[in-house]
Amino acid sequence: ELIDRDQGQPRTMFDPSGLAELAESIKAHGVIQPVEVEATADGRYRLHHGERRWRASKLAGLETIPAIVAPVRNGDEALVRGLLENLHREDLNVIDEAHAYRRLLDAGRSVARLARETGRSPETIRTRLAWLAVAPEIQQLVALGQLPRHHDLARALCGLPPEVGVPLAEKLAARALTLGGCIRAVENAAAKLA
Repeated sequence: ELIDRDQGQPRTMFDPSGLAELAESIKAHGVIQPVEVEATADGRYRLHHGERRWRASKLAGLETIPAIVAPVRNGDEALVRGLLENLHREDLNVIDEAHAYRRLLDAGRSVARLARETGRSPETIRTRLAWLAVAPEIQQLVALGQLPRHHDLARALCGLPPEVGVPLAEKLAARALTLGGCIRAVENAAAKLA
């Protein structure tokens, strides 16, 4: 309650479902990386870095959050640091995420347990895992962001043999088709094979 949002923070939108998933993870494991704050003259703290963690901690019902108290920065320096933090953060791609889930499942965890531990829904975990059924060459296109990462495309591509699916996926990636266009192309290829 002593932390105030930095009004100059570059990130202005926070996905509610992403915050809810992070809140569930925080409930299970706590806040792994402290937020960074600066002390203000009125005895409060201004948030520098970690607004998603701070918001999710509030959703999780935490009364305290681990924080590093940093030196006071001028407005421009704080803005640059905030911008860099957001620009250089790279979310785990769906293929790496799916492989991590697979390793944990192979080690004996259930999807329900993974959902509790990660804050992801069981359905999200299952849809990520769908990508592991396609050829590695297709997985790479998805990991690089060259194909839509939607699970409906993964399921459609699973119905094609690799000798058809891989060249088709490469063509789809080269043409940068939308999700709907990709699925229609895969369905047309499956119909021709049938």
